[in-house]
Amino acid sequence: MPKKKLMDADLPPVTQSLSQVMHASPFSILGIHPGQSGSGLTIRAWHPDAECIEVVQESTGKSLGRMNRLANGLFELSFPQRKKVFYYLLNITLKDGTEELRFDPYQFGEYTLCQQDIDPLHLYRHLGALKVEHAITRQRSVSGVLFKVYAPHARSVSVIGDFNRWDGRCPV
Repeated sequence: MPKKKLMDADLPPVTQSLSQVMHASPFSILGIHPGQSGSGLTIRAWHPDAECIEVVQESTGKSLGRMNRLANGLFELSFPQRKKVFYYLLNITLKDGTEELRFDPYQFGEYTLCQQDIDPLHLYRHLGALKVEHAITRQRSVSGVLFKVYAPHARSVSVIGDFNRWDGRCPV
């Protein structure tokens, strides 16, 4: 899937569609992508309750820098010299001062959007909330829940709970 480059002119419509939980393809702009200039990498995150976000390299625990706020809720950090995709965590400082350290779910886009093994006669095995484990190295994996729904005429679908402060706009 080609990655869309986010331009300044795109910011108002993108942030509006994200805040209304109406963006048709959030994996195309959020997560880790090739940089706008064609070199390096860029990480984008959507957290409307965040005051600031710091990117932490998963393998070392080292801070890679603070993300720039592009618009209300939309953050970005560029790595002009990096060529190889890496796993990372987001250290999110919320507006109330609390901090959360978590994986950015949008970095797993290629894994979550993979549709190779779906058996149309047994959709119940593929839809709904499914426990998953994704190996990020030979020794380390990330456990989580993958939620899939078939809703061709839906305008929006959100999973909410205490894990995202009951806000369907926030990533889980």
